[in-house]
This record gives sequence, C-alpha cells and structure tokens, in this order.
Amino acid sequence: LTGTLPAGVSLKLTAGTVSTGNGNRGSSAGEISLTSSAQDLVTGIGSCYTESGYEKGHQLTYQLDMNNDSYADLASGSYDVTVIYTITGDDED
Repeated sequence: LTGTLPAGVSLKLTAGTVSTGNGNRGSSAGEISLTSSAQDLVTGIGSCYTESGYEKGHQLTYQLDMNNDSYADLASGSYDVTVIYTITGDDED
C-alpha cells in the first residue's frame, strides 16, 4: 500500500477461494490489513488455470474500517492510496 490513510482508518483485503479451474490454484491468507510492508495474500500458486471471465479466480474484497475512537478526529478531504500486487515464484534451488 502506498499513500496515507487518515488516522484511525485501515484498509483490509481478502482473497476469496477458487472454486473453478484445475491445478495448484493457491490458498488465500484470509483477511489482511494493508500496510506499506509486503504481505502474502495468496500462496502456493503452481501450474493451474482458474478459467476466464466474471467471478473466476481469487475474488478480491476490500473493506475500509475506522476506529470509532478516532471518528471525531476525521477530517474531510481526499486521500489517495495505491495497492500494489506482485507475483513471485518460490525460491527453490
């Protein structure tokens, strides 16, 4: 995640499970809170396919959460954040 969210606000992401296709489609880490540090969202992806089209593959769900104790401090404005995805292979010798 790059950019800055207001104090007390967090952005969460969940990758759903895959029910179509075949092969090593990977496993979701469940819900993660996005930060500036790299995190695994889906692991174990191997030779596979999940079919193409709407509602195929790992469906991503975003959730914007706010700590109720910080509500009074929330200021109006525009906040820009970017979620960066990187696909990497396992380090195998």
